[in-house]
Amino acid sequence: MGWWTISSVKGGGIGTSGKLVNGDGPADILGAAIDNVILEYEEAWGRLPCMEEIQAAFNFVFNALPENCGLRTAKEMGLEEK
Repeated sequence: MGWWTISSVKGGGIGTSGKLVNGDGPADILGAAIDNVILEYEEAWGRLPCMEEIQAAFNFVFNALPENCGLRTAKEMGLEEK
C-alpha cells in the first residue's frame, strides 16, 4: 500500500510535494463504497447514477462527519499550503 501527496484536492491527483496525503487504502475503501452506491441505484432505479448523484450522496454523508467525529480542516490542522 502506498501513500502520496495530493496535487489538487478537487482533482485528487498525485503530487510531488505538499502536506496533504492520500493513499491506496483510502482510495480502495472509497472505491468499494462508490461501487455499492452504483449497485443501489441500479437496483432501485434500473440505471447508473450520474456523477452529480454520487457527489451529492458523498457530500450528504461527509458534511455530517465533522460534528460526529471531530474532523478539522487542513487550515485548522496546520496543513494548509501557503
